[in-house]
Amino acid sequence: MVGEKEMNKEEFWKNYPEFQGELVADEVIRLSKKYIGEKVLDVGAGSGALIKKIPNSVGIDIVERKGIPYFEPFIQKANITKLPFKDNKFDTIFATELLEHLTDEELEKGLKEVYRVLKPNGYFIVTVPNKENLEERMVTCPYCNKRFHRVLHLRSFDNDSLIDVLNDFELIKISQEPYDFNKIIKYKYIRFLKPLLNLFKKGSLFVVEQKK
Repeated sequence: MVGEKEMNKEEFWKNYPEFQGELVADEVIRLSKKYIGEKVLDVGAGSGALIKKIPNSVGIDIVERKGIPYFEPFIQKANITKLPFKDNKFDTIFATELLEHLTDEELEKGLKEVYRVLKPNGYFIVTVPNKENLEERMVTCPYCNKRFHRVLHLRSFDNDSLIDVLNDFELIKISQEPYDFNKIIKYKYIRFLKPLLNLFKKGSLFVVEQKK
């Protein structure tokens, strides 16, 4: 794990210009279609890209986003480590590009909270960067000289480590998706080249887990 906890995550994300979810929301929904139930939660909802496209969905994020009409009341300020919902409430929970931002303690508590609010046989859908080299994206603050990951990633996952972290759930599927190419061309066009792209681009891992 790389990075320091001194960085104020809320302040960092308040003015972040572009969320990964905005670029890949349509493709995440396409891959998840058969697992999306009636009540849906997006944990770490960011700009709200997913919940705007999924009926009866709500989101939580560590940043309070007021004054933007479509955010309210669908996204509320909360943390994965303490979800403000009753047990067994949701059919489907998303955590896209989130787990890599969590400390060991946050990850352990957060996954327990997801399990708690997910209905029996409900689906937990996760995306994380695949085999990211954290050191390659470290930067140094010119004011305080502290080093940190440019988008505050604290850990790197591969197939085995992600499945191991999610061992309270039952694995339904896992795949490698070359999401990074969406900055060049829309993902709906490049997905047909996925086998070729995956040979030289690590992309992201897309995982569907089910509550036992």
